[in-house]
Amino acid sequence: MATTEERTPDMAALEELYAWAESEAKKQAAGLPNEWDQGQWGRIDRQSGCATACCIAGRQALLDGGIFVHASSPWMRVTGMVNEARMPGGRVVEIRDYAADRLGLHEEQADALFGSENELADLRRIIDLIGTGETFPYGYDPEDY
Repeated sequence: MATTEERTPDMAALEELYAWAESEAKKQAAGLPNEWDQGQWGRIDRQSGCATACCIAGRQALLDGGIFVHASSPWMRVTGMVNEARMPGGRVVEIRDYAADRLGLHEEQADALFGSENELADLRRIIDLIGTGETFPYGYDPEDY
């Protein structure tokens, strides 16, 4: 794992994730099925076993060939919520940690970006701030920016 000083955000990947979330939000606004749910790392449909929705961190894991792993928690299994993915090669990773490393984010940047309360406008603002080098203070609140 890279140290904080060695991290360089992958702005191209962040922009791709934002574009995906934006297109999914447009589907939602039109009343169409969509896959973006910033409030969940990922969700698996109990009947089909397929990934049905995720936040942008979960989306990055899927883009890199990950497959959501059923959670060991009985409550999470019933709801279909996941927090881990099996990556190519078989390694099981926590989605949050994987996406933060893959995207080159400082811990505080990942906390700000992956926040479950973030709306599309928050994601845009946070990605723009990451592009300027903002590392975000502890207890980041999108309303402060």
